[in-house]
Amino acid sequence: MSSEGRVARRAGERAHEEWRSALDALDGTDAKAVVGELRELLAGRV
Repeated sequence: MSSEGRVARRAGERAHEEWRSALDALDGTDAKAVVGELRELLAGRV
């Protein structure tokens, strides 16, 4: 695998970890509030 491929793979793994964390945060919470926070987080990272 090329170094670019490794970088892209790691970026994808990090993104997956962040989404998993966000989904876990939805469990037992007011989903609307969490979704709003997710939107803010993602807007800052895009």
